[in-house]
Amino acid sequence: MILKRGHYLAPNYQTYDFNDFLVGTTKYEAPVETGVWHSHEKPVISFVLYGGNKEYRKGKEIERLEGAINYYHAHELHKNIYTKFPSKHISLEIDDTFLTKYEHTEESIELAVTKNHDARFTFIKLLNEAEINDLQSYSSIEMLLLTFLENSLNSKDDLLFPKWMLSIRDILNDRWNENISLKELSDNVNVHPTTISKNFRTYFQCTLG
Repeated sequence: MILKRGHYLAPNYQTYDFNDFLVGTTKYEAPVETGVWHSHEKPVISFVLYGGNKEYRKGKEIERLEGAINYYHAHELHKNIYTKFPSKHISLEIDDTFLTKYEHTEESIELAVTKNHDARFTFIKLLNEAEINDLQSYSSIEMLLLTFLENSLNSKDDLLFPKWMLSIRDILNDRWNENISLKELSDNVNVHPTTISKNFRTYFQCTLG
């Protein structure tokens, strides 16, 4: 089964179409039969916001836990084996127009995803922009995606991160559903707000706020 752009097996899903890419959310709130072989018409980056699942892909079982980010090539077959309940996933479908426009390939996007398994904050920002869905949303999501790809392909090792920035990353990941102020982060890590603000974009794929 090939799922057309913006279609998913989940019983509850919502999509936001921005032409060059499409943001989708899928929810699993009760057991449901989704264990059929399928693929997607477009390449997909999938992020587990909460919950998780097990799937069969690339000849083996793969467990996707909360916070997991995975890349699926267009027409790559996979089958869901088990889904935790409740679960919510964010999907980003990428069109050929985006790849051509920015001279990316499926392989470069897969490499970026492989190198960046800590993208919770980026994808929450991306979903927030999609849900706002105003005249600025396309540009905001495009910039988030481009920055994510650029930073991932040129990623720094954790050993090069300041300890206080790693602490901020942990706070944002643990409290992803809260609006944490710059002052609160500053108080938590004992670093001046200006220092955090100036360096935030270097280590994350977006700005704070």
